[in-house]
Amino acid sequence: TFLKSTLTIESIIHASKQRQHTSVILTDEHLHGMLSFFKLSKQQNLNPIFTQMITVTKEDHKFEVIIGIMTQKGYRNLIQINKYISNQSLDFDVLIEHQEGLSITLYRLLEIYDLQTYMSQSFEFIKRFDTTFIGISFQTLEDDAFYTTTHEQLSIQTNRPIVHIHLTKHLNDTDRETLDHVYQIGGQDVLTGKYHFLSLDALNDMYLTHPKLKIGMQMYEEIHQFELSFPTFRLPQIPLQEGVTSRAFLTSLAQVGLEKRLKNQKNMDVKRYQKRLAYELKVIQDLGFEDYFLVVYDIIKYAKTHDIYVGPGRGSVAGSLVAYVLGITDVDPIKYDLLFERFLNLDRKTMPDIDMDFPDDKRDEVIMYAKSRFGEKHIASIVTYQTFGKKSALRDLAKLFKLSANRTKYLTESILKEKIDTQDQEMVHLNAGVKQLEGIPRQTGTHAAGVILSKEPLDAFIPLTDGPYSFFQTQFEAKELESIGLLKMDFLGIRNLKIIDDVAKAIQKQDIGFRMSMIPLDDKKTFELLSSASTDGIFQLESQGMRQVLRKLKPDQFEDIIALLALYRPGPMAFIDTYIERRHGKTFEHMHPSFEPYLKSTYGIIVYQEQIMQIAQSFAGYSLSEADLLRRGISKKDEILLKNEAERFISKAVKHGQNAHDAKEVYDLIVRFSDYGFNRSHSVSYALVAYQMAYLKANHYVYFMQALLNSVIGSEKAIENYHKDLQKNGIQLLPPNIKLSHDQFEVISRNEMRAPLSIVKSIGMKTVNQMLSDRDPHTLDTWQDIKSWLKNHVSERQFTQLIHAGSFDDLNLNRRTLIENSTFSDIEYAMYLDQMVMATLPEYDDDTLSELEREALGFNLTYDLGVQLRKIQTCFIDAITDRANVMIRIQQIKTVQTKHQEKMAFITFHDGRATFELTVFPRIYKKYENILNPGIFKVDIQKQIYKEKTSFIGIAFIKV
Repeated sequence: TFLKSTLTIESIIHASKQRQHTSVILTDEHLHGMLSFFKLSKQQNLNPIFTQMITVTKEDHKFEVIIGIMTQKGYRNLIQINKYISNQSLDFDVLIEHQEGLSITLYRLLEIYDLQTYMSQSFEFIKRFDTTFIGISFQTLEDDAFYTTTHEQLSIQTNRPIVHIHLTKHLNDTDRETLDHVYQIGGQDVLTGKYHFLSLDALNDMYLTHPKLKIGMQMYEEIHQFELSFPTFRLPQIPLQEGVTSRAFLTSLAQVGLEKRLKNQKNMDVKRYQKRLAYELKVIQDLGFEDYFLVVYDIIKYAKTHDIYVGPGRGSVAGSLVAYVLGITDVDPIKYDLLFERFLNLDRKTMPDIDMDFPDDKRDEVIMYAKSRFGEKHIASIVTYQTFGKKSALRDLAKLFKLSANRTKYLTESILKEKIDTQDQEMVHLNAGVKQLEGIPRQTGTHAAGVILSKEPLDAFIPLTDGPYSFFQTQFEAKELESIGLLKMDFLGIRNLKIIDDVAKAIQKQDIGFRMSMIPLDDKKTFELLSSASTDGIFQLESQGMRQVLRKLKPDQFEDIIALLALYRPGPMAFIDTYIERRHGKTFEHMHPSFEPYLKSTYGIIVYQEQIMQIAQSFAGYSLSEADLLRRGISKKDEILLKNEAERFISKAVKHGQNAHDAKEVYDLIVRFSDYGFNRSHSVSYALVAYQMAYLKANHYVYFMQALLNSVIGSEKAIENYHKDLQKNGIQLLPPNIKLSHDQFEVISRNEMRAPLSIVKSIGMKTVNQMLSDRDPHTLDTWQDIKSWLKNHVSERQFTQLIHAGSFDDLNLNRRTLIENSTFSDIEYAMYLDQMVMATLPEYDDDTLSELEREALGFNLTYDLGVQLRKIQTCFIDAITDRANVMIRIQQIKTVQTKHQEKMAFITFHDGRATFELTVFPRIYKKYENILNPGIFKVDIQKQIYKEKTSFIGIAFIKV
């Protein structure tokens, strides 16, 4: 139950065991916690009883009831009931229809305090159910004043047993305040009453004074001995012709697919491919995963035949030849020396895991195909549970405590850094509250990619609820679903795939035969782009750290990218310089001659998990399946397991002809690198996407940048950054134009692009679409025409933003004149004048224009003052070797006093390309203090390097 308790399933079970209870009843408003509740209870030898609290509506009356599960039929009925619950309310007739196997306990008839009405309505309600109890509670003043005695009378009148209801919402006095906080954060009134966890002694004392309650509770426990169990869930199947088995169909598809993949390929070892295919098919068949592969094949086939771009693959599935020949992946595992056993093997009987990547705007279409293909009862989105984290708890409590923004910032920073001032009682109190809130369930969400598919109808076996799609969502999370044998499939929406697809389609308008699958992997321009680190917008290669590595590595083959993606991670980063040195010719020796075939491509460095497996195979005689288990085992770092594996490895190596000393060294090497080894299959797949994007940028720059910019509409910082890339490459980005722009960036010519109206701040996509749908019928030749049309779509504030963004620059009126004539109030008046002349004013100065444009767009297009600097620049900062004169625009000046009470300054400035900081020491500052202010200066700058840190010193200033 979210925001109505401080308890978690774990804390409930722990407290129950600690306080020597033998049974525990969980009452939830949903069924989210059911599976973990049963699992954890059984682990602690507790008898679990799961119940759900629901408000049942009968005519004009609302009955709050607790529904308990007695049998498997009852469990299935409760599942069905949950499909009909709306806002925690259920129709009476639905409960009547699905009551078999369930107990109904009356907690309260709400909002009725007339005894006769309460008794008569409750009696009529109770008699309609087969198994009912009357609840008695001692938690609130209402219980004492009305409900307790009323329910005791109702029990006698109906001859139904009474049971004790104590809604436990927190453990003890120390977390009562946290319960209040939880309710307040949820926008609910704070509870009055006793909601703490009762001890066994407290319960026994109560039963002494209320013996009928003890009898009722014993009866309740006896009939609620339900054991939660599930059927063996099977994979869904695609329709096949009569008499055709999944095994035969998969084999046929794979053989035909192999022929297609090898067609027109030169110097291919066909027998090697055929042998590998037969081996993989046998493993798949022995494990019973034919239908899994066919389902994925069917979904991918739909996408590819419906103009939906599909990613080349991700993860270990790229090591499967079957996946490659079926078109599930586009990575040849034999060409790239990828291992099937890393993905699937007979010694590791786990479900295969094939993630499917689609453009982010097409993902839902593919999911809806899966729904239509397999049926709405056989597919479900997956719930996620979101708990309070430290930051969210801080934010909510600060708001609850009504702290000021500055105080909140200070306390948040202190608590996050764990710098608690024990003298600051407010900080101490806030920190204590945060610790209590952390980990408490807050709300549900939806799994970003996962979907459940099953041959069995899901609504018959697991609890479902409404979700974001036109089919149900599970109430169990992903790990729970997988633990009971259900298949999770990940449908990922990838922004980069949309970029690739958009660029490819733009190219195909000029070159109809262009295909991404046909681009060469040795393109010179692509590797020049990578070596220069011009990787803005390139998947995995955009960070500053990665760019530094690219400049040093200067990749000239696809294998370099594969290795780089595997190495550029915490841990293996330590080997990057060694890799680059050896890549560029530094000699090295392999630890053992048998390593050379597997480590040749990485110059003697273990980079990939597959290399560990291959070393275990060649050195110690492991099968690749055994080697995969070895890899997985040692990665867990269990000391006993490591010792056992070491003995086994050395023993197998000696039998394989190695000496024990070498075997021990090799095993230690494998253990050391198991932390660093990366999945080569995954690295190849990601490298292919990165290379494809780099190829498109290097060879079809303007289309690539168009797609890239369209993918970041809404992110001012990203657009500004990519605009700089355009400028470097001589492409002009025109401002949005009210007559010509649309909702996306557009290519005008080889050297020009136009920005969309959707980048203007405060004007949402909905407004833009309304404007575009209404634009064509209107004549927009004059300022009055434009104003008359736009007043129906935008506010005056939005109108001024459009002006400052440059949307009307083609009217040959300056922006200040347009602003002074932008009010909508004179539109009607102007209609009655034969002639109306606009008063024109001098334009704003460049600084004002730049500032207003930046406010409208978040960056500058037309009035980018950096452009002016670049035109007059004599030496850019990054070109200074020692000392040079540089044209700069001073943006900000911060003065400080030295220990000798002399003024010096730190100046933030722009050189036309980037922002830097300039240090001006006291003697120089004193000389130029009177002229230093924001503006353009010619400055004599000295470059200094101290402890590998570069700084710039101002020597002389001339105002421009």
